[in-house]
Amino acid sequence: MRRRLPQIVGLLTPESLDAPDGPAALRACDVLEIRADLFGEERQGALVGEVRALFPDAPLLFSVRLKRDGGAWPDERAGERLPLFEAALRSGEVSWIDVEADEEAAVRALAPLRAESSARLLVSNHRWSAPASAGECEREFARALALGPDGVKLVWTLREGDDDRPLLEFLEARRDDPRLMACFAMGEGGRGSRLLAPLAGVPWSYGFVGSGAPAPGQWRVSEMRDCFAEIAPPGGENGLNRLKSDLERWEKSRFSTFGRATLEDA
Repeated sequence: MRRRLPQIVGLLTPESLDAPDGPAALRACDVLEIRADLFGEERQGALVGEVRALFPDAPLLFSVRLKRDGGAWPDERAGERLPLFEAALRSGEVSWIDVEADEEAAVRALAPLRAESSARLLVSNHRWSAPASAGECEREFARALALGPDGVKLVWTLREGDDDRPLLEFLEARRDDPRLMACFAMGEGGRGSRLLAPLAGVPWSYGFVGSGAPAPGQWRVSEMRDCFAEIAPPGGENGLNRLKSDLERWEKSRFSTFGRATLEDA
């Protein structure tokens, strides 16, 4: 089976649009994520059209991230996001919308419009701890799949010293599952997973443009492009182990926080 190639999802925020190299760097991304929660309410209604005018050919992913999942939209106003999702679906301009796994009511409410739209549903699941086992990853993946999405984004948190073996085992088992669009870890301990997973065949990883990463452990789009151009996707049974070694050689100083476990240690 031919594995999927890495795709960079560029975060489209007010800061990335205003950065000197912002628009050019964003045009080099494979997908653009419109983070509507980071824009003022006065711009949110017309945001999809504004972005489409700037990036006429880019596949667009529309999200309104809640605070509990690392965004800026107040959790207590979660239901007020529905008109923004509905407008994005009606626009015909977005390829994906992203709704959190904990927001089942929103997924159900959007189902009729989704049926009339070509846009696909990404269910995202952000966990603020390290997975205890590959089985825990499987359970969270299954919970997201139960909502009937077209794809799943599964994100964990790895701090320095956390065990990365459960995530590696899950990636090894699921990297060819077409429903798994993104799977990595936030935090400095998970920084390497943002490169490893797409090179292993789980295609999406999120990069930033501008002066500072909006999420812990995130890479610049330019760094990701350099990495993906230099390191070929692995083959063979121990591909993930070989890939970790290649990544460590590629950037030892910035990549030293990704764990040292191998699949043979698991």
